[in-house]
Amino acid sequence: MMWSRIARVMSIAVMASTVALNAGAQETPSSNPVEALQRANRLAMAGAWTRSVPHYEAAILKAGQTFPIAYFNFAEVLRAKKQCERAVLFYQAYLDRGDAQDVIEESRQNVQICLEGGAGMVFEGEEPQLSEGDPRWVRVTLAAGDAARGRIEIDGFPMFFSGQERQLWMRSGRYQVGATFVDHEPLQTEIVIGSAPEQQVELNVEPMLFTGSLKVLVDRPGAKVRVEPRELDAPQRAEVEAFEMVAPWEEFRELPTGTYFVEVTLENHHRWIRNVEIERDRPSEVNVRLRRMLPEAIRPR
Repeated sequence: MMWSRIARVMSIAVMASTVALNAGAQETPSSNPVEALQRANRLAMAGAWTRSVPHYEAAILKAGQTFPIAYFNFAEVLRAKKQCERAVLFYQAYLDRGDAQDVIEESRQNVQICLEGGAGMVFEGEEPQLSEGDPRWVRVTLAAGDAARGRIEIDGFPMFFSGQERQLWMRSGRYQVGATFVDHEPLQTEIVIGSAPEQQVELNVEPMLFTGSLKVLVDRPGAKVRVEPRELDAPQRAEVEAFEMVAPWEEFRELPTGTYFVEVTLENHHRWIRNVEIERDRPSEVNVRLRRMLPEAIRPR
């Protein structure tokens, strides 16, 4: 185990005075993530792996995105404790966020060591009833649609910081997965990883409901304006149906964001149609000039 890696990252902030590694009850981790990470590193280097765990967890919960090395160091501790089912997740979190090439390579190697380590390297805990066979390592494809900015949590810990599709190794079992993305409703769900060699997991995050407004100005009073939703940004939450208005249309009407089909008709005038985008917090004003039809007697046959 490369504890030199841990020694190196202890310089991320000015060191406080040396803290004695007193035996005894678990200490409460610092609310300062830098201090929590420093304390975790000291304990791990001293071989106090179990005591280091809550400090690593506190640092990752508070500032995992800022200090990706905390994921690698914590994974090293978990592997030493023969908890590869957790260690593999934290190694892969470093691979997703870290940028030190030597640590990236070491993370890949250690994931492989865990995968090949057999039952002696995992603490299974409570496993689901698996009809397909015994618990195993599964290649999981994890995706959250087009959600770009935000994070994915596994069992309460922030692991990944975008919804882009990614492949990772997970041990068969139950996991609590959370997803929090910009402009999307937060998601909390339980996933069960079975024993098939591969598994697809889709995190179906719903876009938040936002609104804009629409007004259609027609140059001919009495024209009928029909507005029909075509493709809404949040179809599960938007409650809107097709509606009709008669010109003149006096005020803006609030509508959920998305694409709407607008049709304007008036007797003896050509039909006017368009697709109109309703954007978040923006008024959309549509101006319509209807063209009169030729007199029926001289219309082309």
